[in-house]
Amino acid sequence: LGRYDRLGTFIGFFLLIATGMLYEIRHARIRKELWLVFLLGLPALALTYSRSGWFGFVLGFLLIAWVLKRDRRVKLAVGGFLIASVAYLGVTGLVVNRLIDVPSQTVAERFFEAFSYARWQGEYYGLGRLFWIVNTPLHVIPASPLFGHGPGQFGGGAVSALRNTRVYNELGLPFGVAGSEGYIDNNWLSLWGETGTLGMIFYLAMMVILFRLSYKLWREGKDEFARAVALGFCGVVAAVALNAFLASFLEARTLAFYFWGYAGVVVVLAHKEGLINL
Repeated sequence: LGRYDRLGTFIGFFLLIATGMLYEIRHARIRKELWLVFLLGLPALALTYSRSGWFGFVLGFLLIAWVLKRDRRVKLAVGGFLIASVAYLGVTGLVVNRLIDVPSQTVAERFFEAFSYARWQGEYYGLGRLFWIVNTPLHVIPASPLFGHGPGQFGGGAVSALRNTRVYNELGLPFGVAGSEGYIDNNWLSLWGETGTLGMIFYLAMMVILFRLSYKLWREGKDEFARAVALGFCGVVAAVALNAFLASFLEARTLAFYFWGYAGVVVVLAHKEGLINL
């Protein structure tokens, strides 16, 4: 898949679909196979060291299990995890604010590093993702707030591949991450800068429509498989929305392809159930 984070978000995507199936499908043999998927998939996800994959999966899983299914077991598990995390910090003496990214990190250190002030500081002054989270709304959006600077002009894979520095030069900004890469590691801010506030509204509207359709199919669908896929896709929409804020995953061939592919599956299943007309 090319990168560890692409593998992480890819695994997280299908674990969320599997979560929807685990809650909705009652066939004993299929449920055994789903538990096997989790037995293999969760350690694989952890060992990718992809925080975007971890956090996206957790957000989607909590949306499915805690918010939609109101599973008390999950609430207890979250409480247990928080207690275990505090105990781990107390026993190990790990100072979270001083953690930085090093090759020898453990899985636990990799997780806690996401909340480290030293890491955030390094990311900002090193022209990383945090620098662009702060400066895109401050400098890029005000220069063209309504319609944006145009496709392929700011923050995404196209401007990076074509080495298109025009907008950066006009605004006096470095050329993306590290001042040389072009992309800004944040799909939402890149879309906002390129398509403006109107473009962002339309794109977000598509995401909201997909979520609402998935939710409706889960609640009103008669077919067990359709409900399972719809429930899983509700979690996927939340996960991918978070993933897109942490990197350019809406442009990644694996995750983007399956996201829109499964969106099409949800639409077709909703049409088959008579919930929408095509």
